[in-house]
Amino acid sequence: MKFCKPIFLSLISLTLLSLNAMDQKILNSKLIDAAFDGNLEETKALLAQGAAINAADSHGFTALMRAIPNRHTDIVRFLLQRTDPKVDINATDDSKYTALMWAAMRGNLEVVKLLLEQHDPTVNINAKDKNGRTAFMRIGGNNDTAQEIMQLFLERMDPNDPTIRLIDINAKDKNGMTPLIFKATYGGRHSGVVDLLLEQRNPMVDINAKDTGGKTALMWAAEMGNTEIIETLLNQRNPTDPTIRRVDVNATDRHGKTALMRAAYRGMDEAVGTLLSQGTPEINIYATDETGKTALGHALKLGGHENISVRDILVVKLLLNAMGENLDDPKLAPLVDREIHQSLEQLKLYQPQSIEALDTFHLFARRHPFDGIEMKINKLKTKQAAKFAHLRRAKDAIANPDAIKATETEDAAGNITTTDYMGDTSLFERALNYLRRLR
Repeated sequence: MKFCKPIFLSLISLTLLSLNAMDQKILNSKLIDAAFDGNLEETKALLAQGAAINAADSHGFTALMRAIPNRHTDIVRFLLQRTDPKVDINATDDSKYTALMWAAMRGNLEVVKLLLEQHDPTVNINAKDKNGRTAFMRIGGNNDTAQEIMQLFLERMDPNDPTIRLIDINAKDKNGMTPLIFKATYGGRHSGVVDLLLEQRNPMVDINAKDTGGKTALMWAAEMGNTEIIETLLNQRNPTDPTIRRVDVNATDRHGKTALMRAAYRGMDEAVGTLLSQGTPEINIYATDETGKTALGHALKLGGHENISVRDILVVKLLLNAMGENLDDPKLAPLVDREIHQSLEQLKLYQPQSIEALDTFHLFARRHPFDGIEMKINKLKTKQAAKFAHLRRAKDAIANPDAIKATETEDAAGNITTTDYMGDTSLFERALNYLRRLR
């Protein structure tokens, strides 16, 4: 066979190129690992050997990104000082996070400061990740650190017009959440950050902005039980007219639910208490959603399958106390009357919380004698007492098998029937089955 020299040389060249590419990949990988480990000397050595400063691993992380989570500020500073080639400070990983986002999320004040001071190129302060969130939205750390980081962002002004702030304080993510909504939802320990946001002027934060579900920052804070943030939002006043509250306490989401309804449904008793005490006189406790339920109806879990919790009862008490002041209004009384009747219909009498719920309604009914409610409550209390008596008897029967035999009777045909001391066969057997299922 005749030997072809050009083909042979081409194969050698391809092999060498492949080996060089493999060597380069190893160098790049070692650089990223060195940055993650905080090994500055190895980072310098690998770059001197030809490692690519902007190389990314399988997740898109560069050496700069990997140095940030473990707070290796010396490596970050060294990489930012490189000029040939320069580090890409706006590179993104697979989640579209930039180095600035990583620093903000980790509450790394020093690195955020270093990145924001960069010029040529300038860091993209409003870059968005795959969920549409900016570094400004994702600021983490403790309350004090988060405020300092936020202040750094807010101080960045357009170099071409020092009157224009670079950061978009009302930017929205894919779910329509603004930085304020984001902090009201997830930033329960960042109440100071919310204060700082609301202090801004030119432009002002849109305090009533809604996400794609129609929920405002107040609704989210109420639903999550962030009472400090609720107070902050409620205390905001119009700068030109302090008699006007900035936040709309009766704003509704796309299902017609208000902040009070959302807090009531979640059993957030402290949030409900704050809304009722500090949201007056504007707050409408009788507002109804698209299903016709008030905040009371949501606290009572009307039309649902959830059990009423102890915290739900606290919410019910708060709402009934607040409603009691206006029940002479002929438009309002039937509304409350209907919801209490519905709640009585769906109360699960085996629940211990039902006892307290009935007591709560009973006290309310004595003060406001709606048609038939007190009679209905008394019947339910009697029925509940009987059920708990059967339950106690059933517990004794399970603990002591002889107790079951003692309640068995045989008729003339030889049929054996299990009865309790009150003679209610079906109820006793249901109690037995209920307890056996719990075992």
